[in-house]
Amino acid sequence: SGTCGAIVRTTDGGSSFAGIPSPPASASAVTQLRFANTLDGYAFDPELWATTNGGTSWTKIATPGVVTELEAADGEAYALACAAGSANCRSVALLRTSVRSPHWQRVLTPTPLGYDSQFAVSGPDLYILSGNGKPLVLLYSADKGAAFSKRVDPCRARLGGKVTAAADGSPTLWAACPTGTEAGAWVSDNAATTWRVAEPTEAGFPNSLGLAA
Repeated sequence: SGTCGAIVRTTDGGSSFAGIPSPPASASAVTQLRFANTLDGYAFDPELWATTNGGTSWTKIATPGVVTELEAADGEAYALACAAGSANCRSVALLRTSVRSPHWQRVLTPTPLGYDSQFAVSGPDLYILSGNGKPLVLLYSADKGAAFSKRVDPCRARLGGKVTAAADGSPTLWAACPTGTEAGAWVSDNAATTWRVAEPTEAGFPNSLGLAA
């Protein structure tokens, strides 16, 4: 009798898909999906729902605000939440939980995280890129957010950017950096200690460039 969300799953690289149950929420209540493994997954943005049985059933998780981003790796899940809601968001909180646990805790960061913050995880490594209209700051944690240090950010100040970690747990990190006219692609092989320009295309990249590693 209306619009509802739907989830389809592939186990053969996309040759075929099958439907699985989705959270009992409206299509606008959850718009993104992340799975830590074949059983434990999350549906989010703006609400947060979790499953521990591959989507057979879902449980709504209470959070301190609207969840805008979520990633899972190495048995941990991380999320960014905005208490003011996505429309009036000025800063976000970093949350963390062990996969399969319903209890999320706030992670303290050396600097406040702006509304445009974005992060990537690879094994125990956590990278957070935050600007909030100011020069970008790239934070790095090698111990699941227990301690942070600042690393080199290759993107231009006040123009934003996106970081993507390699899925194999290596210290490789990719960055998509808009310049105002087109975007640059950068890569680091040492956890953002140094960066180099990735091989450019002849026509260049649009400012909307996104990378997946």
